[in-house]
Amino acid sequence: MAPGEATPLPYFPMDAPATATTINNLASVWWRLLGYAIDLLVLFLGIGLPLRASHAPYYEAVLVEAIATFFYGSLFIGRANGATLGMRIVRLRCVNADDLGKVSLSRAFRRSAAYSSLSLLGGLYHAHTHVSPLTGQVQLTPTQVLIAFALAAPHLLDLLWAAWDQRHQTLHDKFADTIVLRTART
Repeated sequence: MAPGEATPLPYFPMDAPATATTINNLASVWWRLLGYAIDLLVLFLGIGLPLRASHAPYYEAVLVEAIATFFYGSLFIGRANGATLGMRIVRLRCVNADDLGKVSLSRAFRRSAAYSSLSLLGGLYHAHTHVSPLTGQVQLTPTQVLIAFALAAPHLLDLLWAAWDQRHQTLHDKFADTIVLRTART
C-alpha cells in the first residue's frame, strides 16, 4: 500500500446474524400468553387455592405465591428441558438466545427471579377497603385503583413486551438472555 492511500474502515455488524431456526420458530406472544395462563392455573390450583382455604393473610399469601412461582419457573426451565407445564402443553421451549442451547439452572434462576419480582410488585397493594366485613361488601376508591394499576403495570409490560420485540422476548427473557421457541409436534 502506498503512503497516503486510504485504507478501508473495519466493519462492525450491529446485530448478530439471524439464523433460520430463530426466525422460523420464535413463539408468538399469543402462544406465550396461553402458556402463562395454563401455568397460572396450575399454580393457583396447587398453591393459591390451598392458601385461600387456609385463610392465610393477604401479604403472606402473595409472598408464598411469588416464591412458588420462582421455584416452579426455575426448576422447570432449568431442569425439565426448558419448559414449564403450560409451555409443554402449547409446545414452547425456552433456550439460550446466543446458541439455542439448553438453559442452565443459573440462567433459569435469573429469568425466574425477574419474572417473580415483577409479579410480586404487582401483588403488593391490597386494593380494597371493606365497608362491611360481615357481608363482604368492598369499596374501591379511584386512588386505590390507580395505585394497584401502577404497581401491576411493570408485570403487564413484561408480558406484553414480546408483542413488539423483534425476537419476541419478554423483559425477563432479556434479563436472562433467553428466547422461547415453538417446537414441532412430537
